[in-house]
Parts: sequence; C-alpha cells; structure tokens
Amino acid sequence: MRRRRPENLLILRSNLDRHIQLSVQENEMSCELAGRRFHLLLNDFDVSTKFVKKSFICEFKIRRFAQGPLKESLNAVQKTKNPIFVSRGINAVVELDQGLSKERIEEANAASTDYMVLLRALTESSVATQLASKDPLAAARLRGVQKTTKHAQRVRRRAQRCPGRENS
Repeated sequence: MRRRRPENLLILRSNLDRHIQLSVQENEMSCELAGRRFHLLLNDFDVSTKFVKKSFICEFKIRRFAQGPLKESLNAVQKTKNPIFVSRGINAVVELDQGLSKERIEEANAASTDYMVLLRALTESSVATQLASKDPLAAARLRGVQKTTKHAQRVRRRAQRCPGRENS
C-alpha cells in the first residue's frame, strides 16, 4: 500500500541530467524546466533540498499559519480605487472556491498567472454551465478568452525559440 503524502507538501523532483534552472532571490524561487517556468513566493513555506542518486529533490511544506499572500491581497483591496469592482470580484472567487472540488482548485492554482487561475476555474465545466444559465453569452466569452490566451502563449513560445520573429 502506498503511503499518502500530506496535503501541504509540494515536491519538485528532477533528474540531474535534465536541464533545470533554479534561482532564489530574497523570498522568491524561480524554476525553469523543459521550457516551463514557475515562480513561488517562499514566505509561507519551509523549504528543504537534497540530492538522491541522480535526482535533485526540493520539498516545499506549507507552514501551519500561512497568511502572507492573503494579507498582501487584503492590504491591496483596502487601497483600491474601485471598491465595488473588487468586492464583486471577491464574491465571485468565494463562490468559485465553494463550488469547485479540491482537485479543480489545485489545478487552477498551478496556472502561471493570476488571470490564468481565474480562467481555469471559470472554464471548469460545472462553472461554465452555471455561468451560461445566468448569462447566455458567458460560454462564448470564455471560449474567446481561452483562444486569445492560447494564441498569446503560442506567440510567446515562438518568440522565445526564434528571437526577432515576434510578429510572424
């Protein structure tokens, strides 16, 4: 029987023969592997690293009372010039949080940007169906945003592979 890992643990494992780039600056870690990049704020994590055979392993364990990102977001909300817009957005995110499964939320959280977190959550089939029942154009709007985002990602990847050819 396989031992179940704690829910508050993220493990990054890479073979040393693969090209991986890691950098840590102040409280942020960046990792690039196979053309994919992610950034992780380390404020609320205990980090340990080790080498096992030909693998590099980095473990991130969330601290019991991880409040940093939430406090930062709430401070930003208090300073907003558009309190109604922000309040309605927060209400929508709370509704998403209550309506999505833990797995779907974790998938959304893995997105590369805050916008993509929302887009992944909004395009989950149960949410999209609910949105379409309230707004007949919601599904079409979401599809349009998805297509635009995918196109922008392709252009960005192409530009990274072939510098100087951004507009082709």
